[in-house]
Amino acid sequence: MQRKRSSAGISIYAAVLLLFSMLILVRISTNSQAAATPQLEQPIVSPNTTVSPNTTVSPNTTVSPNTTVSPNTADTHIKQPSQTIQTRKKPKKVLIIVIDDVGYNLFQLEPFLKFPGPISFAILPSLDYTQKAEALIHAAGKEILLHQPMEAIGTLDAGPGAILMAMDDDTIERVLKDNLAQLPLARGINNHMGSLVTQDERIMAKVLDECRKAGLYYLDSVTIGNSIARKVSRSMQFRIMERTVFLDNNPDKPSIQKQIREATQIAEKRGYAVMIGHVWSNELAQTLIELYPHLIESGFDFSTISDFLMDFDDDELDFGD
Repeated sequence: MQRKRSSAGISIYAAVLLLFSMLILVRISTNSQAAATPQLEQPIVSPNTTVSPNTTVSPNTTVSPNTTVSPNTADTHIKQPSQTIQTRKKPKKVLIIVIDDVGYNLFQLEPFLKFPGPISFAILPSLDYTQKAEALIHAAGKEILLHQPMEAIGTLDAGPGAILMAMDDDTIERVLKDNLAQLPLARGINNHMGSLVTQDERIMAKVLDECRKAGLYYLDSVTIGNSIARKVSRSMQFRIMERTVFLDNNPDKPSIQKQIREATQIAEKRGYAVMIGHVWSNELAQTLIELYPHLIESGFDFSTISDFLMDFDDDELDFGD
């Protein structure tokens, strides 16, 4: 009887020992599986970073500031901030039209306002229709210049508000400011007459300095071949523009068409041309309007001087024309 009890006790002890051994084995197996599966940490995302929905980011991934992680991007395929290099185009067949001598009346101006493309108007100061013309031109969405009178060779009268050879720098500054105050929407200045003044280095340096301080461009109408505006502008590192052709020295239609053809040939070679006409030319407005669609079809672009100067770098265009 005693042997049976002893045998039963051994069996129970063996069973408990076996069960305990099995529990230990199960625990070891569970820990081993847990160790084989690493826990995923949250990616370290810096401020201002946008992480799109449904994006998978790998463990321990650091996303740099301002980085955008695209949708459905897996693991380490993270987009870096893109750097866009803007290449400025060079001028190609650009035509610029400026209409001078505006301000004497409105009826000569009105046909030009129907021109469908960019066009600029140079308004004379202190005339009966100076400010009314500015309002009409602005309403039509066209560009405005101050057509600054300057002393000419001989007895020609440049008109009110003129810059004269006898003026000192302070007087020139006052005249320019008074004239510009009449045309607050002007984007630039070009000379009316001025065959004498534009040969004077002191005066042209003062005029160009006032343009620069006012944030205006200067267009040399080149009323005389000896104009030193370009030379002065180079020394000041202030880029100006120059007239390429006058459209209506002979105001008949065939002559105007010939001048336009000359301008287009220059634009094809150099990239651009500046054409100056006059508001009193009877045939000019209609001729420009008629030729506009054909010039567009031929690959020419139209621009104002202010847009042109913003579109192209100084490295791409020389100072002066």
